[in-house]
Amino acid sequence: MKSILLTTLMAFLATVPTFGAEKSVKPYPLDKCIVSDEKLGVEGKPTVFVYEGQEIKLCCADCRKEFDANPAKFLAKLPKADAAPKIDKAAPAKPAEPTKDAPAKPYPLKTCIVSDNDLDSMGEQASFVYQGLTIKVCCKACIAKFEKNPAKYLKKIEGK
Repeated sequence: MKSILLTTLMAFLATVPTFGAEKSVKPYPLDKCIVSDEKLGVEGKPTVFVYEGQEIKLCCADCRKEFDANPAKFLAKLPKADAAPKIDKAAPAKPAEPTKDAPAKPYPLKTCIVSDNDLDSMGEQASFVYQGLTIKVCCKACIAKFEKNPAKYLKKIEGK
């Protein structure tokens, strides 16, 4: 009788929503396994779990044993909070503050860094700061695309 009651209680608790719990979990910022450094999804569906408020993604269940043996070693691979891109999606574009010796540089592109459309083609353009650079895009949807692969799009500003 006790086991039936305990099982019922456990089933009930599993269905109770945990309000706000998902907001405190930091999303996983890498596209590779934190243990093996293999691209996620190559070995099948990644193993996903939360460790001390940080979402962790592994290429396979076997990597979980190695992670659990020394979490600090692997957590050190995550970018530091202050090194993560700071994107203010609502802020208007502001040129970087010029130094006393150098005049401010104008934004080098007339087109969206992501879609290659004219910056005003989608109505109100969006801008944000990424690693100290002001980035302009034609719309907010392009911000999300940029965030998935910043290096690809930064080459356009660098002229490469």
